[in-house]
Amino acid sequence: VDINQTLDQLEADYGIALSLAVYNHTTGKLFLHKGDQWAYEASIVKVPISLTLLRLAAFEERELTDDEKALVEASITYSDNNATIESYRRFGSDDGQSEASAESLNKTYELLGVTETRSTGTWGDNQTWAEDQVRIMRAIVDTVEWVNATDAQFLLEKMVPLDWSQ
Repeated sequence: VDINQTLDQLEADYGIALSLAVYNHTTGKLFLHKGDQWAYEASIVKVPISLTLLRLAAFEERELTDDEKALVEASITYSDNNATIESYRRFGSDDGQSEASAESLNKTYELLGVTETRSTGTWGDNQTWAEDQVRIMRAIVDTVEWVNATDAQFLLEKMVPLDWSQ
């Protein structure tokens, strides 16, 4: 069975566009199906926003504060937009939609090796590629040197759904 043909058929049958990236940690291989198609980040941007908080805490040679942990948990576990706005605001300006916030998020993207996804001053309405999302997730699972390992584990644990319908 050719997985690409099967996915193409699903697209045709349901009138949808699929972009898929799967990374095999055992073999180190990456599978892409139309990995160069653009899609909106929407709520998946909450992960790199949280990673930016982790990066900044590590830069200050500290772990996340209890308040920052609460924001990450609300943003990731419950998809809380207000917590995400507050997180984004913390590395930018008070309005939560600033160039400073975008620059800080884009610095995280650069450190992750993300090549196509960039913030333009807001969060959630920027476009991304599936392959960029794999790079982001690998940074959490495989850890990166610029994030505290304890904080990275905390973030990973918060990404487990409370309800499998999520």
